[in-house]
Amino acid sequence: QQLSVPATLSFTTREGTWQTSAHIEDVTTPIRNPEVAANGDTVVAVWSEDGSGIALNQYVPGTGWSGRKSFPSGTGSNNPQVAVDSQGTSHIVWTRYQFPATSVEGTQYSAASGFASMQLAENEDVFGASAAQVAIDAQDQIFAHWRYGSGTTSSDGSPWYNRYVPGAGWGDINPLENSP
Repeated sequence: QQLSVPATLSFTTREGTWQTSAHIEDVTTPIRNPEVAANGDTVVAVWSEDGSGIALNQYVPGTGWSGRKSFPSGTGSNNPQVAVDSQGTSHIVWTRYQFPATSVEGTQYSAASGFASMQLAENEDVFGASAAQVAIDAQDQIFAHWRYGSGTTSSDGSPWYNRYVPGAGWGDINPLENSP
């Protein structure tokens, strides 16, 4: 549909500059799988550290990075994923191999209260979970999604999900193909 009168828009741009690069972790242990998420002024980076678990650093506007905080998720923790809700709380999920299965675990982090206790987002322990992801919708509902598989190939498996309810934790897991 055409406008009945012409519209005029104007805007001003300015040149941005990159700051000098800086380390946001302070360990000599190898780090793996860094991820970053943002919502409003909250920017968070997460990664896994060989042999110790998951770590996080949060960017504070006007101040810079707040410093590495570690979460002792244990050995076998890998591939952390992060999403930030509208209140600035970071929701982190990762996979953790504990013989004989791989589970999906999660925690929350806020600058005011630190890390919450770890909870299982996936609670079956009979299959191998992989490719965990976390997302937050416009109503701050938190969802974890992963793939179950037999482990015989890199592409076998079916998608599953769970929803996190603040104050109650993770609910029951559901196959994605049977979702409402």
